[in-house]
Amino acid sequence: MDVYSFVRFVLLMTITNLCQTKDSFKCDFHDTIDLTNAFRYDDKYFFKNHMFSPEVVEVYDYEETLDGHLVDREPHPRACFCNVQFCMKYCCNPRGEWLSPDGRHCQKFNSPLLYNAKVKVLLDNGYIESHNVEDNFIITQGKVCENSKVVKPITVNWHIMENGSLLLADDKGSMVPRRDFCLMTLRTETDDDDEDDKQWFLEPFVCSEPDVNDGDTYTYNPNKEGTGLIGIISTPFILMTVVFHMVRPEHKNLRGKCLILCLASMAIGNTLLSAVSLSGALYPRVLCQTMGVMAYLFLESSFIWLTIIGYDMWRNSKTFIAIFNERKRFFKYLEYGCGIPLVLTTVLIFLRRIDLPDIYTPNMDREYCWWISYDWAGVLYYFGLNAFILLINFLFSALTLWKELPYMRKCEELRRYIDMVERSLCLYSLLFAIMASCFAFKMYVFMSDLLERNTSPVTVYIAESVSITEGPLIFFVLVLMPLSKRRWQGSSASITELEESLQRADTMESTYQAPIVITSQLK
Repeated sequence: MDVYSFVRFVLLMTITNLCQTKDSFKCDFHDTIDLTNAFRYDDKYFFKNHMFSPEVVEVYDYEETLDGHLVDREPHPRACFCNVQFCMKYCCNPRGEWLSPDGRHCQKFNSPLLYNAKVKVLLDNGYIESHNVEDNFIITQGKVCENSKVVKPITVNWHIMENGSLLLADDKGSMVPRRDFCLMTLRTETDDDDEDDKQWFLEPFVCSEPDVNDGDTYTYNPNKEGTGLIGIISTPFILMTVVFHMVRPEHKNLRGKCLILCLASMAIGNTLLSAVSLSGALYPRVLCQTMGVMAYLFLESSFIWLTIIGYDMWRNSKTFIAIFNERKRFFKYLEYGCGIPLVLTTVLIFLRRIDLPDIYTPNMDREYCWWISYDWAGVLYYFGLNAFILLINFLFSALTLWKELPYMRKCEELRRYIDMVERSLCLYSLLFAIMASCFAFKMYVFMSDLLERNTSPVTVYIAESVSITEGPLIFFVLVLMPLSKRRWQGSSASITELEESLQRADTMESTYQAPIVITSQLK
């Protein structure tokens, strides 16, 4: 063999070997694992007690999401491994990260999270056993799609198969391949809620729900804000209070109209909030977004109208001279009562459409239809804002009382007007106290979930119970109490009038003098 033939033979064998090496690396992306953090020594990678030779390693400049779309990424090595070893994907690191509300990326939270890593595994022999997924599978981290959703609230029962696929216990026995889902922690109601490590379980997330139209959205709300019971029990009492004030002529003044608008906004907001919180409710995406935004609009409107009532009382507390241009003032208040909530809602939608850090991005008008307690957006745009509004109401109430007290003690000749002011101030203070108390309990639960991720079920039940009693308390304060007081005052006035009549009769009798009759005496 001459030199030329030898060189040609070597080149041919080299090219053949290279082609065989490249062809042998035919591996699907979801069967690879990321070796970015692996230890490399002599062209070999060591990762999670496994060694990977160069033949099974390839450099990728992209990532594949759960639904198969490719996303650009800086070049990084990946090893073909999950085709021979069963792997399981986490959406995020469950110990220190949480899937963002829009389902697009992972975000860190403050404290480490204890969770139960056991899942039900369907064996090839048909038996179902509980296995620790981190002990029986090689854990990888998947790339979530644009709108990933939790599976369990729609399909209650699910199992992991030995090959890593997801089996849904629905009517059709749907199976989700390993590529199309990932696991993430969620709080699950169990009988072992006292144990912290059993309050959080692994649940599967997918890009599109099985047997559900792409336009539908599951209204899952992790922090349980606004349950259906609140709307069923509380809202009817608020509506009855609105009807009562609309039919009574004495409530058709300026503050009565403002109160009606405040309560009507609260009733509509609670109804929408309860609708988006119903368990298992499915709404088209546009309807879900609309309901969340409208609930925010009307609930903010109720707080603004409460502030307007407080401002009007404080404004008129400077003098006892009645201001008669109520029509002009009402239309001015109407501009603020409707304009400010509209501006806040518009700003909210605008902030959602621009590129902001996760902490400043409102999430209530996309996936969950309402605020969730896993980021600070709810604190910034809802709880913090309304806490500031309630503080302003407290200042109005205190300033009004401070200005009215001297007149209440001195101006006895204006007793009728003073009684009316006292009654209005009392009702406003009670309404403010009810709304502030219910809001404080809701905010406490929200902040507990946000900071600790470990809110006691007892605390949640207490907050929900207080929210449920908001409507009955408003009905009692604004309807039953005035009626009872009016009847008591009416009966008291009747008794007083009767006593005064009897007293006048006694006075007339005591001062009565018999007429002197002069007769002629016959002699």
